[in-house]
Amino acid sequence: MTKRDTHRRKGTTMTIEIPIGTATTTTVVLDPYITSTQCQELLGVSRTTIARWRDEGYGPKALAVGRRYRYKTADVIAFLEGREPTAS
Repeated sequence: MTKRDTHRRKGTTMTIEIPIGTATTTTVVLDPYITSTQCQELLGVSRTTIARWRDEGYGPKALAVGRRYRYKTADVIAFLEGREPTAS
């Protein structure tokens, strides 16, 4: 995983490589924070599941912004890789 030092919307974007289909890798630029919908798509779970995980303290840590939640992209990737402990 590599980081780029470009500033965008008061944050740093990250460049990661994700295997997609038959291609070996594809470079994707992600925002430092993603929406609940984007998190659901990355994790391949439903809205209900992500909400239940959040309530149970499981999965990537969520940040409440008003009535909506944002997820730190690095936390979601770490959760997928099994490196990060679950949210508390």
